[in-house]
Amino acid sequence: MTIAVAAVTFVGVPREAQAICGGSSFATCATVNVTKTLLPSAAVQLLISVTNLSGTNGTWGGTTFTQIGLWGLPKTATYVAGSLVVTGVSLSQWQLGANGLSGAGMLKEIRGVDALNGINGGLAAGQSATYQFSLTGVTLAQINVDNWGIHGQGGFNGCSTKLVSTDGVTNAGTYDPNCAPTVTPEPASVILLATGLMGLGGVGLRRRRKRD
Repeated sequence: MTIAVAAVTFVGVPREAQAICGGSSFATCATVNVTKTLLPSAAVQLLISVTNLSGTNGTWGGTTFTQIGLWGLPKTATYVAGSLVVTGVSLSQWQLGANGLSGAGMLKEIRGVDALNGINGGLAAGQSATYQFSLTGVTLAQINVDNWGIHGQGGFNGCSTKLVSTDGVTNAGTYDPNCAPTVTPEPASVILLATGLMGLGGVGLRRRRKRD
């Protein structure tokens, strides 16, 4: 007799409509949702949906996400070869692994995806993607879908940041002042400043003429 085993799915707190902001060096923003499913093979399938909102939020717009993953997994968690499926962006730009995704409060082990060409092939500002892959050597109970991290690169002065969620609460603290972009005056402000300086110059010239 054959017994059919249905997949069991658990979904993280839905946040597609809510910007999640934070970071280790400077603020960046994203929407993230993670789903975990126990497959009939006993492997756990993970589905990570991410939108890069750094172009409209955070202290530095235009940050590229180059590593995305879940942290706090057991050392036995092993990728299922060939299980990576990417939608929204090119699969050829991504691989299984989380190189560069560490620190900033994340505990080992970390499993996720890594942009093959770094900042040149990562998830750019305004882009959305879904990353699906499977793991063996781990149970559903050992995966907290609200413990995830994102490595954002391409910040001001070449800075990078780690946006980290711990039980759904993202990190945010005293940011590195060297990673804060310099505020460029608007054209109108520059014109007003120039006009004011010219006016001061004219006052000085009139005063000199009176003394003469």
